[in-house]
Amino acid sequence: MKTLTLTMLLMVSSLLLVAQCPDCTPDFSCTTEDLFPTICPAVLPDATSGEAYQTTITFFLPAQVIDPDSGIEATLEEVEVTGIIGLPFGMDISLSSDNNTYYPSQGDEYGCASLCGTPLLAGQYDVLITVNVIAVAFGFEQALDQSFSLPLTVLQGEGGNASFTVDQFAACGSLSVNPEALITEGGLISYAWDFGNGNTSSVPFPSTVNYDEPGDYTISLNTTVQNYVLTGASILQLGSGWGGDLDDGFGLLNPDPYFVITDFNGVDVFSSPILDNVETGSWSDLNLPLEPGTYTIQYWDSDGTITDDDALGQSSFQVSEGNLVISAGGTSGTLSIELQTSASFSDEEVLSVFPNPAPIIQGGTINEYLVATGENLNSFSWFLNGDTLQNQFNDSLLIEFPGVYSLYASNVFGCAAWADSVVVCPEVILEYDELTQSIEAGGNYDTYAWFYNGLLLDGENESTLLNAEPGNYSLEITTTYGCVVNSPVLTVESGEGTSELTFQEVLIYPQPAQDELNFELPFSGRWDIVIVDQLGRNISRFNTQNSKHKISVNQWAPGLYVLTAVNESGKAARTQFLVK
Repeated sequence: MKTLTLTMLLMVSSLLLVAQCPDCTPDFSCTTEDLFPTICPAVLPDATSGEAYQTTITFFLPAQVIDPDSGIEATLEEVEVTGIIGLPFGMDISLSSDNNTYYPSQGDEYGCASLCGTPLLAGQYDVLITVNVIAVAFGFEQALDQSFSLPLTVLQGEGGNASFTVDQFAACGSLSVNPEALITEGGLISYAWDFGNGNTSSVPFPSTVNYDEPGDYTISLNTTVQNYVLTGASILQLGSGWGGDLDDGFGLLNPDPYFVITDFNGVDVFSSPILDNVETGSWSDLNLPLEPGTYTIQYWDSDGTITDDDALGQSSFQVSEGNLVISAGGTSGTLSIELQTSASFSDEEVLSVFPNPAPIIQGGTINEYLVATGENLNSFSWFLNGDTLQNQFNDSLLIEFPGVYSLYASNVFGCAAWADSVVVCPEVILEYDELTQSIEAGGNYDTYAWFYNGLLLDGENESTLLNAEPGNYSLEITTTYGCVVNSPVLTVESGEGTSELTFQEVLIYPQPAQDELNFELPFSGRWDIVIVDQLGRNISRFNTQNSKHKISVNQWAPGLYVLTAVNESGKAARTQFLVK
């Protein structure tokens, strides 16, 4: 009997599993034309439930990579495998690195993992490998999270008994099986199926059987093989034609009758014992198996070796259970045929339907926690806007950023499901910049709608509102993920900031600027300087004690810029300049 016990299932970890697999050797032919990192093979070799399995996964991690989208070259400093989920029951994985980390820039351009074990449950699996990559470009270090999905098919293994098979033994949520009897020849066969769900059948190949509720179901089959057996025969009346032979005393002695049975292929299958000197008589304990069909019986008088036997008549008969009356040209008799059981088989298998998890995410405010709830959950993988969150495998997650949060969770039975996503909307706080007389919304949103004293400001649809006069301001933003958020009201007081200052001129050259920009302030002292572009966005902000200053603009976009400077004494200066 095949069973899946809870103890066996709990041995399988959902994350980085205890190393039980043999050491692996990377496949050094694993590479890409553009020398970009990859995993080989892209699809894992098929496994079979109930059979041992082992394969090697190779990681190609070149030290120098080029982003195919931007063309930027970067150095891979570190690649850490942070999570592995989605393994079938009974399978482990072992990485070639003891700390799950590879250092391509130090020569670790190849790594590998050994996937092994005996899968218990057939089905389609996606082994999800999550990595954290540290890359360096232009001298800046950046950490990226990536996920790779490796498909794995576990085929159904052979059944565990001699009389029937099923194509699946377990599944998550619901199970559909196609049972088939293995004993289909050798006589009259009857079948008694009990599927364990209230349904039965008496045919060798029943229709698909469905199990829609979680639980264990015992499917059983009683197979009975029966054969027709000729157990006895008799002669009630013997026909004429036997009395002219010497052996019969030329009619003065009794005959010696017997019979021969021929099958439907014309082959003699039985010749009965001879009855001495009788015209009637019977035979018992014949025990002759007969197949369903039409046979022929021929009655004879045995004349020994002196003359040929005398034919006393023949007749055909259809095999059936009971006492058959035979009439064969003047000879009559009976045949006794019984339906006897020659073999009987009784087998059963246990089918398991494991419950699908129903994870639920609760919460949804920045700086609070999202909490996953659900019965028997034991592994969690969190996503933000479709991207895997690094090292987030607990049942709770601190919300640090707005966006769409989703969760892929599995239970102790290995069944996995997605929770309904949670949309976390941003908190929009307006900030007034006294130096530039502008209001900043912060963040990157889809649309902006500014309001002044409760009225919509036409044409103001950027993240920065310029030339803010005294009054009450608010902002309504929308996001691509469905949020509509209104900011708290910001009040700009009359006379606030630099609104009443008289601005002096700033000498600036060259005009337009291309690589460097020089400017001279009206006098020395501490100056706070802000440069904004034509959309009001802060491009640079710094302070200086010198009246003369130089800045690099070779990375700036061409266009008009405004420089505003406020001295510690309250004096202000402003000018415009072009960058080409």
